[in-house]
Amino acid sequence: MWQYRELVSCPLTVILGAFEHRGLSGYVVLPLLNLRFNILVDENGVVKCATNVPYPDWSARLYEICYALYLGKVSELDALKKVEAVSMFYGGVGVYAVIGGEILPVSIDFVDRSLFQFYILPSTIRTNYKAASLSDWITVQFALREGLAEVLLNECQYIGSSDGDVCIIETSHGKLAITASSKLHRVWNGYIRVVPENAPLRHVVAFDNLGRGEKR
Repeated sequence: MWQYRELVSCPLTVILGAFEHRGLSGYVVLPLLNLRFNILVDENGVVKCATNVPYPDWSARLYEICYALYLGKVSELDALKKVEAVSMFYGGVGVYAVIGGEILPVSIDFVDRSLFQFYILPSTIRTNYKAASLSDWITVQFALREGLAEVLLNECQYIGSSDGDVCIIETSHGKLAITASSKLHRVWNGYIRVVPENAPLRHVVAFDNLGRGEKR
């Protein structure tokens, strides 16, 4: 069995949209729990990668971001990739401002995964987004945290569109459909189920057990 001494596990991050507010601008990001890129390093520094991200362009982009995190070179990424990288440290749905090349969290909230279900219709990665107001995105965060389906659907007209009880947002990775239906929702052709990541980036390092040379 191949053993590793260090693991960096990065969630796929989806940019939901952008905002502008009185000279302040930035992006809204949602990391995903069930799609990840993992970098593993053995005792000799040999690096191996493992991922369950099913699309090559998604995987390539996530690899670049995750490897920059592993090397401590996030500052060398472009602004959008840097936003995705920073969001991995916080988890949840986050609003991040871009100020002088720095990425600063404005507001971060957990997502009620027990109520809302999330599906994405995959596409090639987009880097241009229609800007909604900061107040709209803060309200979306509030709705997702508290499980307020009606509030979310009301906001959909400003950040995306709605289809019955479903909020649809054009994201960086395709159309994201969010529903609070209590029954198993219909499966749309081509959509895949995704799960928001409320916990931060995983970084695991093996260490010596009090000089006994045993690895944990």
